[in-house]
Amino acid sequence: MTSSRSFLLTIYLIALSALCGYAFPKSTIEATHAEMLKSKPKVTGSGHASGSENLFDKDKTNRWSSNEFMKAGMWLQIEFAKPTPLANIVLDAGSSQDDYPRSYEVFISDDQSSWGDAILSGNGSTVTSIEGIEATTKFVRIMQTGSDNKYWSVHDLSVNGFSFSSIPVKRYWSPDMLISSYGGGATLIKQGEIIWNYAKYQAPCQDSWSLGNGTFLIPSSDTVRIINSEQEVLWSYQGKTPAHMTTPPTDPEKRSKWKARKLEIHSCQPLPGGHVLISEGANGRLVEVDKSGTIVKTIILEGEKSNNHNYNRVVRKTTQGTYIAALNHDRVGEFDSEGRVLRMIGKKTTKDQGIEWGHVHGLAVLQNGNWLIGTGYSATFFEIDKNDRVIWSIKPEDVPEIGLKYAAGCQRLDDGTSVFTTYNSTFKVFAVDKNKKILWKWAPPAGKGFADGVTNVQVLSEKGVAANFELQK
Repeated sequence: MTSSRSFLLTIYLIALSALCGYAFPKSTIEATHAEMLKSKPKVTGSGHASGSENLFDKDKTNRWSSNEFMKAGMWLQIEFAKPTPLANIVLDAGSSQDDYPRSYEVFISDDQSSWGDAILSGNGSTVTSIEGIEATTKFVRIMQTGSDNKYWSVHDLSVNGFSFSSIPVKRYWSPDMLISSYGGGATLIKQGEIIWNYAKYQAPCQDSWSLGNGTFLIPSSDTVRIINSEQEVLWSYQGKTPAHMTTPPTDPEKRSKWKARKLEIHSCQPLPGGHVLISEGANGRLVEVDKSGTIVKTIILEGEKSNNHNYNRVVRKTTQGTYIAALNHDRVGEFDSEGRVLRMIGKKTTKDQGIEWGHVHGLAVLQNGNWLIGTGYSATFFEIDKNDRVIWSIKPEDVPEIGLKYAAGCQRLDDGTSVFTTYNSTFKVFAVDKNKKILWKWAPPAGKGFADGVTNVQVLSEKGVAANFELQK
């Protein structure tokens, strides 16, 4: 009997035994483990859900996430390579212990178009064990039916006692680069491998720079530092947190929910003469600081300054002495040295040109004066010229193998290559040519703190001195 006929007969017998009330034999369940090792199941989710690749590594700090508060109807779906006998599924929320499904229903389908009624339902917990499925199917969908002001997270997924984290994850080559991330800090990569990372202060890192002389400029929380390759601090500047973030409100109800917060510094840039440009979120200003740590110039920007986290995600000074800044995530503006608006683009600027976005995460000022912009959850990078015309873009459908879910940082190389960083995507850094062909892609090894993604990148082979405006980053 051929292997295909044998497999079909096995499926038939399994289905018949299930109808008769018998559980799958142990040997059958173990056989599904071997099949899943041969062909990794595909995991998808509804809405903004992402991070399925995190279910296939050995790092349980990584996660799949709904990326929005739990509500009835959101789902996680597993697609097997062929109809597979199912006995149980376990969803482990890991360190996100409160992010379990409040309640759930389980649906199965052979073709993904017809689902029928739920075959099981129940309430979730930190480790949600869905037992007694006893069905053979190609598709299984777990629908979250409760609601809560928390994300739905899965750190580890098991089917029939088989953890997907045992499936090896292949990584890919990349050039030498310095990347920034929320979980991993500033990280030096050579030939695709991590050499060191600077996450000493355990705070988000958005915008690190190699200064070209064995030193690195790194923002973290409310402080910007210059360190050497031994991670010794050579220079630092600490921003002053505004009073409204450290003084509790007088209203008793508001006071009970209040938490003290630090100023957030997301972006910085090395400047000539050893100066550093720094964006201070809730202070609503840019400052230029000299070698002694003294502020030598202050530029007050417009916008809602109470939004400390989103106020100014990225800032760049130009060779003309103007400043480009993303404000409150939804606008990008150019300002003169007094903070006066010279140019402003928003969502309406590009909507009629086929580019819709909700906020800005990344920005690079190019040598031709154009801006290269990353649009966060809109998952699009686009280049816009001085006349507000979109002349080039990268969308998820242009690079399907990247699994692009969130467009973060960017850099344009002198040869025209565009390098991008992502969140919640299969690959965290990738490069394309002007024809949108993928040139290389990089995914981190497990357990290195890149659970969500990479915020920005600097390719180290690129010639030029950062402090002299010679990098398109």
